[in-house]
Formats: sequence, C-alpha cells, structure tokens
Amino acid sequence: MGIIVNTLQSGPTDTVMNPNAGPVSKIVSPGMAIGHYGNDDEVASVVVSANG
Repeated sequence: MGIIVNTLQSGPTDTVMNPNAGPVSKIVSPGMAIGHYGNDDEVASVVVSANG
C-alpha cells in the first residue's frame, strides 16, 4: 500500500504545562532512562533526523 507511519514517544518534555521543576518531575525523574526532561530542540532534532 505504500503507507509509512513515523511515531515519536518523547517522554517527559519540559513545557509550560509540564515544567522540569514542577511537582510531577520529582516523581518521574528518578525513573527516566536519560535522567532529565527533554526539551523542544531534542525532540525537533529526532523528528528532523527521522524524516531527513
């Protein structure tokens, strides 16, 4: 069929509604593989590489 689907599961990302210093970060940060919240530049670079 020629249908290609690219998905991205970025995980916790630092945003206005989900700040990396917010109350939820203390709960989820210890379990994160990379050890920190992502940021928009990191997510954008993955999208560009995947679709480059």
